[in-house]
Amino acid sequence: RDYQRSRVYKWERDLDLSNVRQSYEQLVALLGEVWQRYGHGDIPLLGLKRTGQFARGGMDKITLPPWAMTRWVLLHEAAHSLLAGNGFRHGPMFVKMFSRLLVEFEGVPSYKLEAAAAHARVDVAPEEELVKSLASRV
Repeated sequence: RDYQRSRVYKWERDLDLSNVRQSYEQLVALLGEVWQRYGHGDIPLLGLKRTGQFARGGMDKITLPPWAMTRWVLLHEAAHSLLAGNGFRHGPMFVKMFSRLLVEFEGVPSYKLEAAAAHARVDVAPEEELVKSLASRV
């Protein structure tokens, strides 16, 4: 059950992240940086859809429709890919992973993420849980 999906989407809107469109090559490069830092196994394929409402991030592939060709949407889907197979969906562990990516790759201050998460009533996993989850993949 994805109990806080709508809250996570509200949290993202409240953060007012950049919607500047990126080229396919720029997003592939960003995904490569993310995977070099946090990835385990093969980097997911980045696929583009001609139309569609939803972006998707899985273990083997991230798919983006035209509206989603932004850095923050790629980071959102990369967080799903990094945690794929663990059933985290938009839960606290996902939020912690996505937050870490936003801080590291977008320069979003952690205090801004935490304040917006509290305002949107989004549960966030403790750092130690994320570290343990990432370490257990090795």
